[in-house]
Amino acid sequence: MSKSNSSETTEEQQEALDRQPFMAHLIEFRDRVLRIFISILVIFAGLFSFSQDLYLYVSEPIREFLPESSTMIATEVASPFLTPFKLTLVLSMFAAMPYILYQIWAFVAPGLYQREKKIVLPLFFFQRVFILWRHGLCVLCGIPSGVYVFYQHCTGRHQRDARYSQLFRLCAEAVFCLRTQL
Repeated sequence: MSKSNSSETTEEQQEALDRQPFMAHLIEFRDRVLRIFISILVIFAGLFSFSQDLYLYVSEPIREFLPESSTMIATEVASPFLTPFKLTLVLSMFAAMPYILYQIWAFVAPGLYQREKKIVLPLFFFQRVFILWRHGLCVLCGIPSGVYVFYQHCTGRHQRDARYSQLFRLCAEAVFCLRTQL
């Protein structure tokens, strides 16, 4: 009898040790959010020197369909800087997504039962695979064909200049729209 009582007390003690007070949860949450922001900033710092090259790569489908006399125009003073900056920031968040998902998982996992963990882990993996597939499909097929259709309707009556900021907006809307539709 004493042996079962001692095992019950050790289980209760272990359960009490596993439980954290509310402030400990908030501190852990804050630490994980800070790690996420730091990871995004580190990736952003590495990609920022290539921001113009990344923007040229993304703007290639539009520049391909512009007439020879047309160019990318800036209608705002800061748009030639801010648009590649925003694109690089979004790409940094996208590149940091595995680490972000890990931080979310590390915060949520202790509160899940073992069978729930077995269900959620494959979802995290396949979610990432499908997001990469959808974004690749959008960038390689959706945006170029959409730009082609838009510029085919624009005949000689209109000037076909593309704005820096509108290109970023078009790409962001296309990627997120395709993401929610699939």
